[in-house]
Formats: sequence, C-alpha cells, structure tokens
Amino acid sequence: PKDPSDALPSGASETAPHSPQSNRISLLCKRYAAMSVKGKEDSFRDFVLDQLHALGDIRCRAMFGGYGLYLGEDFFGIVYDGRLYFKTDEGTRKKYERNGMGPFTPSETQVLKNYFEVPEEVLEDAEELTAWAREGAARKGKRKAPAVPSGRGSRRRRP
Repeated sequence: PKDPSDALPSGASETAPHSPQSNRISLLCKRYAAMSVKGKEDSFRDFVLDQLHALGDIRCRAMFGGYGLYLGEDFFGIVYDGRLYFKTDEGTRKKYERNGMGPFTPSETQVLKNYFEVPEEVLEDAEELTAWAREGAARKGKRKAPAVPSGRGSRRRRP
C-alpha cells in the first residue's frame, strides 16, 4: 500500500467475513478512524456526516470527547472513539441487539442504555444509515419542562 492508512490489519483481507470478535467498524471506517486527529479534523466524523448528507438539516457538535448529532433540534446520535451510536427505545433497541450491538459505554462506570452502536453493515450503506438515523431522531425522550421563574417577583402580588 502506498498510504500507511490503507494497510489492513495483520491477517485481514477486504473480503474476510466479520466474526463477532472482530472490530465492529468496517475496514473502510477503520481507515477513517485511524486518520482521526483530535481537534477540528476528524475523518470518521466526516465520513458519518457524508453518509448522512441526505438527512438535510443535520448538525454536529463537539461534546464529551466525541460529537453529538442533531436532526433539526432532535439529538439522535453520538460519534465517539471511531464508533457511531443512535438513540433507541424499547421498540427499536431489539433491532440493534439482534445485530449484536451494545449500548454506549464511554467509561467503565457509565452506560447510556438509550444509545446503541450502529452495525457496520448499516454504517457502510448510506441509504440504510439514513433510515436508521431518521428512526433514531424520531425517538422522543423525556424533555425538560420549561423553566418556572423563581425568586423575587415571580409570584403575583395580592392587591
């Protein structure tokens, strides 16, 4: 290979079947993740955003050492450590579990059970990934209630 980032891991081939023990990111995505640089440039994030371009109003914000994905005002995804996670609920989570995917676990003590890793086959197929992303964005979690004014002047004074 001319470019070191094009090199496949030892013993791997482009057509090798994926085993449950293998990394969940495709060889293509591994290349993007390997080229990732902390800071403004992140090739894996850029790959994900490119795959999701059909969504239209997608935004990406840096947070918690990764990136949060928004469709309009709806937070639906997380890009973290070369992996992509989408928001799930009781109905959609089963699809992720059937594909052997687990929840977002940014540390040994923290697990976000509403965000599950996207299977690599889906990640590689822009059309399928877009459908899964729309499904994730449609999951409505608990929203914060509007703030109620407190303190001085927040109560109506009696005449």
